[in-house]
Amino acid sequence: MDKLTLFPRNNGEKHPVVIIDGHESRLHPSFLDYINHPDHRWHVVLGVPYATSYWQVGDSVSLGPTDIMPLMNIICPEAYMNEANTLKAAASESTIANINEDHHTCDISELNLTGSDQVVSVIDRLVQDSIRQGGMEERKRKLEEGRNIKKVFDEAKKITAGIMVGCGVHSLNDQRLLDAIKKRRADLLTEAKKKKDKKREELRKKIEKVAAV
Repeated sequence: MDKLTLFPRNNGEKHPVVIIDGHESRLHPSFLDYINHPDHRWHVVLGVPYATSYWQVGDSVSLGPTDIMPLMNIICPEAYMNEANTLKAAASESTIANINEDHHTCDISELNLTGSDQVVSVIDRLVQDSIRQGGMEERKRKLEEGRNIKKVFDEAKKITAGIMVGCGVHSLNDQRLLDAIKKRRADLLTEAKKKKDKKREELRKKIEKVAAV
């Protein structure tokens, strides 16, 4: 497909995305090297193992390839592009914590909001504080999660789709996965070299014994 340039990449700014099953060939080093190469990068995601009949909906005869677009055209503007509904939903939350530097709880009904500029200012403060607090917790959570996933990958006898999905990792572009497989590949090469060197040394000693006779 890359040779036929089926997917325009715009000088590396865009990459094709594909969802595939969890066959062990998907984790072969040559495949991972190819899809992660900067010249022809692919975003590859594993579907849930042993449940392809549920997520491979494109295989269903009841779903034509163009059926989904009319649905998306109806849903997206109403659900995600409606400014009035978005503002209404944000204003309906009456109590929001940690809106100021002292981390006091503030009831929005107690605020004196007499002008649009004040409303915008308060909302900005609420959003920024929420982002700051949520971001700190999210960073901590991801750090701990990353350590746990790395440990699982390191301790697994073999990294499979089941191991990946069990850790919540579906992407074959995930750096934690790539690092773990790279380490295993290096360990295998090191072990193979040791065995080869050992056999060579054993053969050398045998030759010396024969020569000494």
